[in-house]
Amino acid sequence: MIRLILLFAFTAFSWAVQPARETPACKKCNKTSATVHFDDNGDCRMCLYKIYDELGEKFSTANQELYCGNRFYYGPNAKCNIHILGIADFSDSTLSDCVSLEHVAPKSHFNQDKGLSNDFHNLFPALLFVNTARKDKFFAEGHGKVLFGKCKSSIDKGDYGKMYPRDEIKGVIARAYLYMMDVSAVLKTRTFSEMGDGFEMMLKGWNDSYPPDAVECKREKLIYEIQGNHNPYISNHPNCKFIK
Repeated sequence: MIRLILLFAFTAFSWAVQPARETPACKKCNKTSATVHFDDNGDCRMCLYKIYDELGEKFSTANQELYCGNRFYYGPNAKCNIHILGIADFSDSTLSDCVSLEHVAPKSHFNQDKGLSNDFHNLFPALLFVNTARKDKFFAEGHGKVLFGKCKSSIDKGDYGKMYPRDEIKGVIARAYLYMMDVSAVLKTRTFSEMGDGFEMMLKGWNDSYPPDAVECKREKLIYEIQGNHNPYISNHPNCKFIK
């Protein structure tokens, strides 16, 4: 009888100390080969950082935030868990070095299409203060008046300004945005309503001029393993044919 009581007590204690269950997508994300340091915290989007952890084992340039190209790292501090080491690339030393996840196609432009806000094909790590400054501005060719130190991406002031990405990410942005326009009728309608067909033509031009590299190809494949669908603008590109 005593043994049964002790066994029951041990079983109850073991169950009580187990961590909260992860969503199926995050469970799949845990199969990555890298040593992962990121907690889920109930938000499956954090699994995206695990993809970058695995990419970093193979590609030295993988762990770069989107708009400025700074390397990002896991290192909890008083402000955030994901950040860049130092802020030397920026003239204003008061700017935060925190990294957050950016929706390339703004969430507010398609939020009526439920379930798309966590689509990994549209999410990229970006410096929080640049992400915040961009808000839901459309992308454009050229240069804005608001600069972020030595960062090669810039924006215009005001709600109706534009975001001007650096050349190195124009193809990445184009393929994410074109994909989202294909899967979200709400986004496509709003984009054409506000920007006309010239915006889509610009994205297609960026897609052609700045093809995917090995990092982007591999990232797409890892997302497919977790999410179960491809971004055909990447997966069907000849550059990605032999990337495993």
